[in-house]
Amino acid sequence: MKHFIKNFVFASMFTILFMILLIHAQDTKYYAFTGLNIWYQHMLPALLPFMILSGLMIDLKLDGYIIKPFRFIIRPLFQISDAGIYNLFMGFLCGFPMGAKIASMEYQEGNISQKEAEYLLCFCNNFGPAYYFSFICNNIYSQKLMLSGIFVLYVLPLLYGLLLRYSIYKNENFCRQKDIHNDIHNDIYNYKNEKRKSGPSLKNLITYTNSNIVKSLCQIGLLGGYMILCNMLMSAVLVFINHLPSLISPDTAKRLETFFYCILEISGGVLSIKSLHLSEAGSFVVAHAALAFNGLSCHLQTIHLINDCPFSRKKYMLHKIILCSITCILLFIFLKNK
Repeated sequence: MKHFIKNFVFASMFTILFMILLIHAQDTKYYAFTGLNIWYQHMLPALLPFMILSGLMIDLKLDGYIIKPFRFIIRPLFQISDAGIYNLFMGFLCGFPMGAKIASMEYQEGNISQKEAEYLLCFCNNFGPAYYFSFICNNIYSQKLMLSGIFVLYVLPLLYGLLLRYSIYKNENFCRQKDIHNDIHNDIYNYKNEKRKSGPSLKNLITYTNSNIVKSLCQIGLLGGYMILCNMLMSAVLVFINHLPSLISPDTAKRLETFFYCILEISGGVLSIKSLHLSEAGSFVVAHAALAFNGLSCHLQTIHLINDCPFSRKKYMLHKIILCSITCILLFIFLKNK
């Protein structure tokens, strides 16, 4: 009986949703186009090259060379393995969803443990500099707030990661003996052995390149699908909002639309903030509060990328909500001081 009721409820919900999207086909088309356009213009060129190259570096065992200059800074602070340092570095440099993708790949390759991967997911899966400078800065607010934006978007998650490392994860040993050995003998031991190695063969390079292009295209296509789907759902949200004209003012209706847009799909939601005609400080606060949550589309994409790993989805979402709450409190203080 419970199974029947559950199926009936879901079938009814999807039928109503389908009818709303069909009746409001013009709005559905507009929001679907918005999602596709943002994906094509911003996500595809910003993420696809990094997805291919990061997978290629892991397959060819070259990720250790990337993190060499940063090992002696990051290791004492975060006490994580070499693969974890690469995950942290690429997660912040390349941005969402590379933090989740690399954590999944490094775990599947046996380079990091499940606990270390879950720890890194708590703070390494954020929007990257390319997204920030091309899409947020100078689009939502001017460059004079850029340093504040960098602090909220990058420094705050790093501080949260440090807090977690010395509280919840303080008893976890993520640094393997092999990593510590490489630190001590890095200049002598590695140099002698690298001279004896011939490096990746041309055959392996071509094989891994082909496989990573195919995998990355599939993943970026799925990310685009989630963006389009979550944008399309705004048609259903608008139907709900448009049936409340006697209860709320037009300004409140516009704020509700922006709120739900940010909850569903962050890129379209952030763009809709401009229609609220807020002050620059107000736009900054609302945009970064939305970016801290990431949006339903981003969370669905992350869950897809870690789907083959036994990572705790509840733990990932819990830490996202906590970090979002801390960010909102600091943003509220920032707005009060303006």
